Amino acid sequence: MSDIELPFRATANEACAWLTQRTESPWTLARLLGNGLTPVVWLDYDAASPELFGDANGGYQRRFSSRTILPAWWPAAKMS
Repeated sequence: MSDIELPFRATANEACAWLTQRTESPWTLARLLGNGLTPVVWLDYDAASPELFGDANGGYQRRFSSRTILPAWWPAAKMS
């Protein structure tokens, strides 16, 4: 990782490590969320399920919020 910028599409673990190194203070996912991180999931394109991606053929990025409704096939949707 660059000393100046956090890489584009860094994972939460990469962001925590980057911030910890620069602030000399531990960073966790909870701290990232508390400081305004917006969770995003990337779904890789799967030719076996084209209905999930519409016209996209390279994958799909989706922001999550407290109002996000997960599809029934999403594992976390079955945890309620």
